[in-house]
Amino acid sequence: MLTDRFGLAVSTASAAARDAYVEGCDLLLTVYPGAAAALDRAIGADAGFALAHIAKARARQLAGDLPAMRDSLAAAQALTEGLPARDLSHIEVFRLLLSGQGAAALTAIRAHLDTWPRDALVLRPSA
Repeated sequence: MLTDRFGLAVSTASAAARDAYVEGCDLLLTVYPGAAAALDRAIGADAGFALAHIAKARARQLAGDLPAMRDSLAAAQALTEGLPARDLSHIEVFRLLLSGQGAAALTAIRAHLDTWPRDALVLRPSA
């Protein structure tokens, strides 16, 4: 099973998708430009990679592109069937955050990190 930079399993069988996702997450975490482009490459390599879609939603939100953020959020939510618990929790954290439910998002972040404390992308909004 493929993992991200922090040793967490990712729900893609494509090494190219994983590598582009890791790059996109690194760029999101450091607030450097290019995250959306890297995440587009991840999605291009595996259109069903829900974590790449939700990370792209976050990148679009930070860039102020709310219509694209909503599209990416909807794409991630459409791919949740059969996902592992971590992916579902990760997507839910960002669904809450991106829909303006900050207090609920913070509660979800804390619960998520109790189980997956190395999930830096989930931690970042609360730091």
